[in-house]
Amino acid sequence: MDITKDVVDKYTTEQIIAYLDHLVGGVSQNYRTALKTGRPEFLWGSLGDVVQVKDILHEMKTRNDAREAAKQM
Repeated sequence: MDITKDVVDKYTTEQIIAYLDHLVGGVSQNYRTALKTGRPEFLWGSLGDVVQVKDILHEMKTRNDAREAAKQM
């Protein structure tokens, strides 16, 4: 099962952007907290979110590249 592909296939681009915006907002908050408190361990909580954002963006690019290639045929 490819959860990232399922997300990209199931939801609209607008829904995915809203979800990614939410995830990155949490990452940003964790970074601010880590800097304010001098406790870098807050950043570890963001690792999974950063990986998920990267994977979803990569899958969206793959989908868009495939669509462009199909248009060229």
